[in-house]
Amino acid sequence: MNGLQVEHNGKWLTVDGPPNGFFVNLADQMQILTNELLEKEGQAPKYLAMNYKEYIQLQQSGKFNMKSSLDHIRV
Repeated sequence: MNGLQVEHNGKWLTVDGPPNGFFVNLADQMQILTNELLEKEGQAPKYLAMNYKEYIQLQQSGKFNMKSSLDHIRV
């Protein structure tokens, strides 16, 4: 079963996983942990400061009603 797609040069490509393997999507977590500094170095923080444990607790709290937790912690 294919489930991961990535955008490359303006086109969406399906990525086949390794046999008997799986992908772990860390996109939201990396945005929080880096405060998007990997993409936009030198800009003001975009998210409330918190450590990873606090983020996971917030994410698993059930307060988001099918929305991204990122929407709730933007500065």
